[in-house]
Amino acid sequence: MQGKRQKLKIAVDAVLAAAMPILMAEILTGQEFHEWLGIGITACFILHHVLNRKWLAGIFRGKYSRVRIALTAVNALLFVCIIVLCLSGISMSGYVLASLNLPLSRMVVRVLHISFAWWGFILMSVDLGFHWGRAVKAFADFCKKDRLKRIRKYLPKVVCVALAFLGIISAARLEIWNYLFFRTGFAYFTDAHAPLLYLGEMLSTMIFFAALGYYYMMILKKGKC
Repeated sequence: MQGKRQKLKIAVDAVLAAAMPILMAEILTGQEFHEWLGIGITACFILHHVLNRKWLAGIFRGKYSRVRIALTAVNALLFVCIIVLCLSGISMSGYVLASLNLPLSRMVVRVLHISFAWWGFILMSVDLGFHWGRAVKAFADFCKKDRLKRIRKYLPKVVCVALAFLGIISAARLEIWNYLFFRTGFAYFTDAHAPLLYLGEMLSTMIFFAALGYYYMMILKKGKC
């Protein structure tokens, strides 16, 4: 039973990680698909917390190490982002939940929605990085054979650095600071951004922040805090 639950947790987290870059590309997918995908991700997010209810139940118990503080802070901020995104998304819905018609300023809501979407994207990426150790361990176990020792030692680092570097470039090209600090409520798409390139930039940006989360967690754990 425990094994099945763990597999379900991994599957839900994998769906969230795969869907986020697509959700952030509403300018390519169209509003109706974006709304349905947003509802799906919200359902996955709720399921994620149901599956981790024991962790939630113990949130006010025990001693808080720096590792636990980091995990709790990121998840709490991500929860706030999801709430804001749900409310603002319902308010702006033109298809799936248009009948609800919440009485909120559309322009203000749009700026909030796109800003919190980017904050949520970054926080989810960092949280993914916090748990990246499992994937690294699985890769290391796969490469235990002598002839694969060098691959185990160098390949993950090379790939991580390369993708993180691409993520920095992508974040600059996407000008994400404009969205993070409420400077615009519109996502811009130019001819220079082919659809696959745009999705690739979103993915590499996600990997960059996940790498930051992974190495930050490594620093905390090595410091035994």
